[in-house]
Amino acid sequence: MVERFHRQFKAAIKASADSSNWLEHLPLILLGIRSMVKEEVGHTPAELVYGTALTLPGQMIEPVASQHLPDPAQYVHRLRTFMSHLSPAGPRQQNVVSHVPKDINTWTHVFVRNDGIPSQLRPPYSGPYKVIKREPKYFVLDIGGKRNTVSIDRLKKAFIEDDLHSVPSVPRTGSPTPANTTDSAQPRHTKSGRIVRWPARFVQVFRVSPNS
Repeated sequence: MVERFHRQFKAAIKASADSSNWLEHLPLILLGIRSMVKEEVGHTPAELVYGTALTLPGQMIEPVASQHLPDPAQYVHRLRTFMSHLSPAGPRQQNVVSHVPKDINTWTHVFVRNDGIPSQLRPPYSGPYKVIKREPKYFVLDIGGKRNTVSIDRLKKAFIEDDLHSVPSVPRTGSPTPANTTDSAQPRHTKSGRIVRWPARFVQVFRVSPNS
């Protein structure tokens, strides 16, 4: 049975207009095989599986009477009239708000966004580069020893070591002195009455003198 189906399937592929691209013809070929009546059983494979025949594409379209067919000349005239009255659609008005950082005029070094089609491991920004000249719409940067003009939309501030401000340390009111750990080693009682003894090597208590 399988070999018979293979022969029928192979013959149907060879009968198609383009047998090399047989995947595109596969749905139509399978529909024809499943809708063909088998002589030995008198039924189609679809009737044996689903209990009813498949609806073919030709059965979904009702035939149109010849007297209702439109005149090709009238159809072309109406189509040309319709196309001549079409007007081009205007561009959509968009209010694009460009965000410019307030401290952009104080930037000394910047990163430049890499536009174009990125590779798999290409970083999104390159740099940092030194700012030579500032303009309202672009910056002149020192890239590889050459002056390059780059739009401010592609720039990102670079925080270098000179721009980092050290956070002032908060003075300590007193130096902590390790307290006597003998009290912490004393047994403690839980709510259930269980005695817990913490090893002295795991407990270290610091006390700060209020007068220091």
